[in-house]
Amino acid sequence: TIHLASVETGPKSPLTMGKEKYKNAYFQVTRGDYAPLLRIVNENLNTAMEYAANDNERNMLKHYINSFKEGDLSEHKEGSRFWIRDKGPIIET
Repeated sequence: TIHLASVETGPKSPLTMGKEKYKNAYFQVTRGDYAPLLRIVNENLNTAMEYAANDNERNMLKHYINSFKEGDLSEHKEGSRFWIRDKGPIIET
């Protein structure tokens, strides 16, 4: 079983996959790993949006929130694209 970290726990195509057999092994993809923690992370990221210095930071946070909510890696990659565009932030961690 491949567990996607996300707040949401139910199946969602094409992110999740029911149990399928491949060469004598079964695979499935589920969501909801670390759900309680990611719920808290998203609450704090929503608060951080109020203090975003520019549109790049707001868009980055928006995509990270969506990624952590849905378990969608493409949303996380999109958030990282905005992070790269944010030149000279006050604090870099």
